[in-house]
Amino acid sequence: MKRFGKSTFFLPHGVDLSRFISNETFAKLSTLKDLFSSYPAGKRGNFSKDKKLSLLAKASQNNCTEHSLVSRFSHPRIGYVGLVDDRLDWILIEKMAQALKAVSFIFVGKLDKDLHQLPKLENIHFVGPVSYEEVPDVLHSFDVLILPYVVNSFTQTINPLKLKEYLASGVPVVGVPLPEIKKFAPFVHLARTPEEWVAAIKRITRREKRANYSPELLDLLAKEDWAFKAQEFLKMVTT
Repeated sequence: MKRFGKSTFFLPHGVDLSRFISNETFAKLSTLKDLFSSYPAGKRGNFSKDKKLSLLAKASQNNCTEHSLVSRFSHPRIGYVGLVDDRLDWILIEKMAQALKAVSFIFVGKLDKDLHQLPKLENIHFVGPVSYEEVPDVLHSFDVLILPYVVNSFTQTINPLKLKEYLASGVPVVGVPLPEIKKFAPFVHLARTPEEWVAAIKRITRREKRANYSPELLDLLAKEDWAFKAQEFLKMVTT
């Protein structure tokens, strides 16, 4: 575009934060209102106080419950939500499932891979896709959410939308150390080898199911909300 004298901007995808924060989580966060109402406009856009409070009002109305596709499986539940395909590291997944036989590994999403090529273990389950409206309930049904991608030259460019949805749900997240995932450390538990993955899952599932949102994570998520992104976009096209 620069060759033709056109300005070029990059606006990363966002997340509908109010959709994924549950009423239960909202009620426990005494600092949430203060954080959003005092969040500065900053250099990246004018995220107004009214818009922030509107988000909070919507979030406080959410009441996520366990989804029926997931609730039939025993805890601990390890979940992946998204396209089930060859980008996922099936050798890693199989080794994790073998090492954690008491853990349910549940994959929610369209299956874009031959079933005969998938691991056949009693604790790995494929339940198919759900609608976008159902995703918050699905996420809140899990004890840990995972991003078990293959690490290679192709996946180095993966920028998963589901990561921001995972983080907004408040459920602990484990992912491989790809560039776009590492940007969200320390809010994501990074693991590469099967041993590191097993250790991370054991460590998380020994604690209570929901980790508390830190002020730093909430600050980060506020900047990733689509309302904030809209302000960034308007600033780009009007300056």
